[in-house]
Amino acid sequence: MDQWTGRVAIKEVLSVELARVEERRAGLVLSLADGTILHIEFQSGDDKDMPYRQGICCLMLGQKYRRRVRQVVLYVREPKMRMKDHVDLGETKYTYTLMDIREIDALKLMERVVAQATSLSRCWQGVDRNVCWRSPSSPTS
Repeated sequence: MDQWTGRVAIKEVLSVELARVEERRAGLVLSLADGTILHIEFQSGDDKDMPYRQGICCLMLGQKYRRRVRQVVLYVREPKMRMKDHVDLGETKYTYTLMDIREIDALKLMERVVAQATSLSRCWQGVDRNVCWRSPSSPTS
């Protein structure tokens, strides 16, 4: 046991019961052309558990789609956010992008949204299937 504990004495044996039934819904989940998943969450309040929530969601998305997952949390409220964008549990470390929506250049964002919408429109119309992750005629799974 010393090699597992790093020669630190065991203080107590903790409960092994971790069962928890809850439905999780992600804000927005996108499949990107490079094969990755982009998960965007909109947050209207500080949440000290946000790194844990995002970590759980990341693992669930990774397990479901078997792809790399990138996550962005957009904070959309007035008080300055104090949430952390990471958690360090020792050997397990998790981080995500945390942004205050007021710090985003709205004009640049809209230009990108319009460009992406145009590409998707061309894809769905069959004009440019190179930008599609799946052609419109392919069956859904």
